[in-house]
Amino acid sequence: MSSQESQGALRGPMLRRLSVSAWVLAGVLWGPGASAQTAQPATPTTTSATAAQARFDRGRTLYEANDFAAALPEFRASLELFRSPNTRLYIGLCLLRLNQLGEAYAELDRTFREASDLAGTDRRYENTRGLARRELDGLAPRIGRLTVTVARTVPGLSVRVGEGELPAAAYGVELPYTPGDVVVRAEAPGYQSFSQTVHLSARAQSGVNVVLSASQVARPTPSAEPVRVQVEGPEPSPSTVRVGGGVRTAGFVVLGLGVAGLGAFGVLGNLASNRYNDLLGVCRGRCPSSRNAEIEEGEQYELMANVALGVGATLAVTGIIMVAAGGPRTVLRESSGPSARRWQPYVDLNRGLLGVHGAF
Repeated sequence: MSSQESQGALRGPMLRRLSVSAWVLAGVLWGPGASAQTAQPATPTTTSATAAQARFDRGRTLYEANDFAAALPEFRASLELFRSPNTRLYIGLCLLRLNQLGEAYAELDRTFREASDLAGTDRRYENTRGLARRELDGLAPRIGRLTVTVARTVPGLSVRVGEGELPAAAYGVELPYTPGDVVVRAEAPGYQSFSQTVHLSARAQSGVNVVLSASQVARPTPSAEPVRVQVEGPEPSPSTVRVGGGVRTAGFVVLGLGVAGLGAFGVLGNLASNRYNDLLGVCRGRCPSSRNAEIEEGEQYELMANVALGVGATLAVTGIIMVAAGGPRTVLRESSGPSARRWQPYVDLNRGLLGVHGAF
């Protein structure tokens, strides 16, 4: 096609579409040279090239029949089999006719960039670049632009703008979208879902900042049976009590009795000493027989004091050994419950009783 024929073909809408079709067809027919510069294999297989040509021809026929919705998947299938800026140009034009302005702008912009790269070594892509540039210039005032930023990326984060997934590399990048209400959604495991609707206007730029809040962690339901845990430590907590073994508990009882015996020795010894001092002041030497009862009473106090001393000292030493050898044991237990034990030894001189008392 000559330069004059190309200019004539661009004068009307139908002739313009035919002109574009011719240039795209040329791009497919010249596949090997173009594909080497668009990340395709240098020598595509016969099967893929034939299938790409067939899908392209089918899409072109539908496009010229103004059936853009049916033509679009044909061009996309052709592009998947064999990449060409010319095929991508048709995809952008189909999206434009379907009023999907944001996607059309993105495809045409990519067409322009790919064709510009190839036009440096192959002038056959200059027309594709020019057509994409003219469509972009006419489309720019009709689109809205949206920038989606993410305050903090977390594992498993998914961000969607409308029905399309937004890749992480596009966070914070201004992208073209069709004007109107657009819903931005985000979700991630362990976080509350985010959703915000933004109205995009033509020629305007909008932004959405995605902020995720941690989900409320469900509190565990208490079990019916209380969990009992045995712990060991130097100091029991207010909700625990220190309980000795059988030997240690008996040692405390014996020690208490020994202390009581030593206390009784002190009391009885004091009574015997007072009785001796009283008799010493009266008798002035040998006591008369009338004082025999008092002398016997003093001797009984002395005997009882000596017995209390011997027994108390023995029990005290034995109790100390039993407490030291018995060893402590700390368990979780309600100190105010019925299983708590509070006891202490006591001495009742008036009633002549020795023992322990308390609550068990």
